[in-house]
Amino acid sequence: MLVIDIGNTTVALGIWKGKVLFKKIILPSKKEEDFYLRHMMSLKRNFPEISLLVISSVVPFLNQVFKKVVERVFNIKPVILKWKDIDIKVLTQSPQKVGIDRLVNAYGAYKLYTPPAIVIDFGTATTFDVVTEKGEYQGGVIAPGVDISRKALFEKAEQLFPVKLIRPKGTVGKTTKQALQIGIYYSIIGGINEIVNRIKREVGQCEVIATGGYCELIRSKVIDKVDRDLIFKGLYLIGKKIRNKKNFQKNKKKLNIS
Repeated sequence: MLVIDIGNTTVALGIWKGKVLFKKIILPSKKEEDFYLRHMMSLKRNFPEISLLVISSVVPFLNQVFKKVVERVFNIKPVILKWKDIDIKVLTQSPQKVGIDRLVNAYGAYKLYTPPAIVIDFGTATTFDVVTEKGEYQGGVIAPGVDISRKALFEKAEQLFPVKLIRPKGTVGKTTKQALQIGIYYSIIGGINEIVNRIKREVGQCEVIATGGYCELIRSKVIDKVDRDLIFKGLYLIGKKIRNKKNFQKNKKKLNIS
């Protein structure tokens, strides 16, 4: 099974062999069809047994690009997920407007952890998603992403400059670089702590799971578990259900069961 998460900044591909996440590939989000065609052809050569492809996407333009590329290379139709494809009740006012990656993460958290839960995803935006004990998607919070916050400083202040995000050793910088790194890191931590604590006051005690690109760097006492591959795991579990349903429908046809 090949699972793909199409985001605003990156496209993450995960190849599953049985229950094992065998390979991960992270590509930049681009508009060029040929760029993805080359990578898909390489995957086809190395993994010719791929028979199911499941996609979560928040970039509508790329849906058609991947559909075209996948059908050409693998000769199969990819499953581009919609909110109704995910076996999770969505309690928001407009379920169809919730980012599909957020619902996939919520489904993965419900199946793999101990809800009620809060999933913090450090992506282009930093999102906080609440999963109830019954496995319902309750809603969440969208905040500026780590890179957006980091870049905003030097883009808006002429004498500041980009710095690598690190976990600082102290809280008083001796250089501009150190001051920036400390300020960025702890402003992120402060935001996480405040949002999580406010959610807990509103909905009750929750297990907090961090995922996404910066999940292993950002250390907060409110985070209980770190799972960088939660989106891959959620897509795998959804794909497994889709495959079982397809096999069931095939068997029904063979046996002429209505």
